[in-house]
Amino acid sequence: MKKYIFNNTIVWLFGSVLIALASCSQDNQGAMYIPENNEAVFIVKSAEYLFTPTDPQEFAITVKRSSSIGAAEVPVTNDIASGEFTIPATVSFTDGSLESTLKITFDQEKLEAGKRNVIHLSLPESNISTYQTDMVVTITRDYSWEFYAHGSYYWGLFGAAGNTDIYRCVEAPENYRIMGPMTEGYNLQFAVAEDGSVSFPELNSYGGYEFTTGYNHPSYGMVYQEYYPEDAEFDVDSKKITFYVYSYVGAGGFGYFNDVYTWE
Repeated sequence: MKKYIFNNTIVWLFGSVLIALASCSQDNQGAMYIPENNEAVFIVKSAEYLFTPTDPQEFAITVKRSSSIGAAEVPVTNDIASGEFTIPATVSFTDGSLESTLKITFDQEKLEAGKRNVIHLSLPESNISTYQTDMVVTITRDYSWEFYAHGSYYWGLFGAAGNTDIYRCVEAPENYRIMGPMTEGYNLQFAVAEDGSVSFPELNSYGGYEFTTGYNHPSYGMVYQEYYPEDAEFDVDSKKITFYVYSYVGAGGFGYFNDVYTWE
């Protein structure tokens, strides 16, 4: 089953034909900025597409512009030099439309299972600083997975637990996946070495693995967690995995917690 994960960012004042910007002139009078019809922006800063052989071999990205007057072609650049992906050099807008779609297509047979293909996309810079003109897209051909155990995931943030399953990778048995530890469809994947140490696909500058939980806080929006591999342990004898995580939202952090997964 295909899986999408989007990381949202704030996009300002789309749909407005006129956008007032504070500007300075010699007489200190305010100026009205009239946007061009080819000033375009991504609505999210990052997205992931995890697909299986039966899923579409394409990924669609929504692009918006600040003026719907007239048709326009906006150039799109990327950092993929190989022939594994086909990415249009432009995104087209029809007259009267504020929104368009950029489609990345690929041949799944050319993609290695489990390999994360990271694509950096860029639109032309704009005079409006709040424009999101850069986006990172990650496309991955999924492994095959088999059931490993039924268990319970304890969230330190909430002080509560929920039942969920853990799966093991067929092609690379050191890889495991806890199914939706907080929200269905948002699965936590990691690798386990023979000594029980845990590693994650990639780490940020703080040494943590950034995980989108899928849970929207009623006041602060999407909740994220950073998992720290040096403080994680897979104990097969006691049937327990311990994680040390930092829970946060866009507005700030909730703090550090211990999460625990146990199975029967």
